[in-house]
Amino acid sequence: MGSVPAASAILAPLLAFLAARWLALLVGKRYPNGRVGTMAALGVVSSVALSAIPTIRRLEAGAYWLAADAASVAAMGALGATLGARLGVVAKAPGRAVPSDEPAAWRRGLALALPLGVGFAIAAVFGLPTGADGQAVARAAVAFAATLWLAVDARPPALALAGVALVFAQFRSPAITRPPIQPVVAAIATIAAIAAAAATYKARPARDTAPALASSSPSAQAAEAFQAFAAVALAWSLTAVGLGWPAAGLVAGAVGSLAGRRARHASSASGTGRFKIESAMALAFIAGYGVSAPKAAANLPAALVIAASILVATALVSVLARNGLSRVPVAAGAFAAMLVARRSGLASDAAMAGLVLAYLVAIPVSARASARPGTDDAARRIGTIVGVRPGADNLAAMALGAALDGRDRPVMAACVAAPEGSPGLGVDQAEETLVRCVAAAASTDVRVVPTLVASRTVAAGLAGLASERGAELLLVGFDDEQNPSGTVDGLLASFPGAVIAVKRPGEFQAAKRLVALAVSGAEASPGFGRAIAAIARAWAGDPKSVEAVMIGAPASAMLEAAEGLLRPSRASSVASWRDVPAAIGTPTSDEAAFVVFSSRPGAKDWNPGHERLPVVMSSSFPDSPTLLWFPPTASDDADKGDDAPAPALPTEPVAASEPYDRLPTIVQAAYAAGRVFVDMGEDSLVDAIRRLTDSIFPFDRVASGRLAAQFSTVARKEPIELAPGILLLHAHAPGVSQTTLAIGSRPDGWPIIALSSPVRVAVALVSPDDSGPEAHLDALSEVATAFRNLGLAELLQA
Repeated sequence: MGSVPAASAILAPLLAFLAARWLALLVGKRYPNGRVGTMAALGVVSSVALSAIPTIRRLEAGAYWLAADAASVAAMGALGATLGARLGVVAKAPGRAVPSDEPAAWRRGLALALPLGVGFAIAAVFGLPTGADGQAVARAAVAFAATLWLAVDARPPALALAGVALVFAQFRSPAITRPPIQPVVAAIATIAAIAAAAATYKARPARDTAPALASSSPSAQAAEAFQAFAAVALAWSLTAVGLGWPAAGLVAGAVGSLAGRRARHASSASGTGRFKIESAMALAFIAGYGVSAPKAAANLPAALVIAASILVATALVSVLARNGLSRVPVAAGAFAAMLVARRSGLASDAAMAGLVLAYLVAIPVSARASARPGTDDAARRIGTIVGVRPGADNLAAMALGAALDGRDRPVMAACVAAPEGSPGLGVDQAEETLVRCVAAAASTDVRVVPTLVASRTVAAGLAGLASERGAELLLVGFDDEQNPSGTVDGLLASFPGAVIAVKRPGEFQAAKRLVALAVSGAEASPGFGRAIAAIARAWAGDPKSVEAVMIGAPASAMLEAAEGLLRPSRASSVASWRDVPAAIGTPTSDEAAFVVFSSRPGAKDWNPGHERLPVVMSSSFPDSPTLLWFPPTASDDADKGDDAPAPALPTEPVAASEPYDRLPTIVQAAYAAGRVFVDMGEDSLVDAIRRLTDSIFPFDRVASGRLAAQFSTVARKEPIELAPGILLLHAHAPGVSQTTLAIGSRPDGWPIIALSSPVRVAVALVSPDDSGPEAHLDALSEVATAFRNLGLAELLQA
């Protein structure tokens, strides 16, 4: 019986940690950045609760600091591995241009210097009145600065400064004595061994197996096992030299990652992400568990001041840096820095309690505060809306809409779903159509914002959306069977902007001739000159090469309205719409494209010729690409004016100096949760898909198997590519609380009969079964952008 209290000193905190971890994971479903703060707060609560139970012995100081050191070196080692990976990616592209949205150097410098200034202020306020000497104040200041650097900033400069600060904070004298020679030799030898093992593996990646399976071969596993051993040995050697465990873990993690980034096991990226999360939660819990509640309560004002200082400082650093840093403390490394300060006698229980309080306060706003500044809704910048439908050449229509718009902004792809029980597309069909639109555009320069509209009629849905978004141009496809004239008539009756109905949009740019036709009165419509310039731009030709035919008026009227863009020698006129086919001739289907300018019904210059000309063109040239252009109403265009400033252009996505920080939130979440698998060893795509679904449903093999079977069928029969070699698998499924992403890659790829090239990257996107299509489509757009503009495929290979 005498051993029960001793065992309880270890088992009780362990059980408390496991319970806290469960609660923190629940909190993380709603607030992904709130897990660390939850664990720290529950650590304090557990300490208070267990202290109140007489039969449970308090964890002795030696045992506590042993656990704290282990948690610190693990968490900082994972952070160091992230640092090494980022340095490796940057080193592979040394000539990369500085992003256009990179803040000025003075802002970046001030963002790095601010934590140090705040640290000195806090150290002076609390240290000088107690008679602390200058050395102690300086050490406390840099320790507090390291806390702030590690709270929000995971960039290499901040991590390097934090590591130096941790080393400086732990020494009680500025004169550092020379360390024993044996640990120094051991550290150097360990670094050399890590580098040699990594080089050996790179030179012989697959001696005992096929190259595609090299990452899962015995030699690869042995190399990785040695690197893990060597990293711990290096950290131990560095502590013998004089570094504390947190700084030693940071250095060892960075060295190991730099040396072995090309010799990783297939699941190392995902495993590192999961280890980072688990070690961060363990560190936060053990830091909170060490707080003495009575001592912290006795210095409550100091704890409140420190909490407020941390919250204000992190917000200011984010505002200065302008690079997507969290505006509230969310990272666990700050607790390692505070533990160093406490162990060195530089911080009290009140300081640690203030840090825990700051993280606790940050939880409700962490999701919102972590969003990158300046990421306005792309839909607000929409100028062109393209109506899409199943079976149509939607990619060509979207590309044509973007070319006609002529501005560096996305087009909105809109699909109308009819209410349940009404004729028309169902929600599932409309969502699938939009998914295919985004996937098709991902491998092109066309940027797409997908939108699903619920309406009884296509015309009412598109017109309402265009009016709501302030669109300038609405483009729809037309043919005699799938898009009756009633759709265009409905749009003209309810939308004041320009409306274009297009047939065979994919053949428009390839046509050798472009013929613009206008019935008398149409040339006087607002913005006719801009329309001529737009069609020439979409045709990728010179406006002077456009042939012009005026119906019912002299050709000079059209030339004057075009504001000098058309060449007189290429302009002609006919008396009636009946004479148009003879004036044009009989071009082959691939020779000529036509643009018919027609006044809107009800306009003062409208006449039956405006209605008859499209019919004549459709019957005379049924296989030629044709645009029916209906100009905006006079009042709508007059409000804008010819000289109206263009809407603000979105910032073009660029390669970032910190590639992982620039990835969309959903991709970062997949990395952090261990759902990104590189160099997968599965021979078949079916097995790889099952591994992805297992990561989405880690505790439900039935749901995972069901989803894997569904995805495998889709991949075999109707695969969707975001780009050549990038397979998209998407679904709604019960059992997920939010849209979830999993990614797997394999350099040699998986062959699919339905695709011309092997699948090298498989993307699985799953949304809750009861959620609408909006969140699913938004997430898909982010993923497509990550592959097209942010180099995600290259990062997976790196």
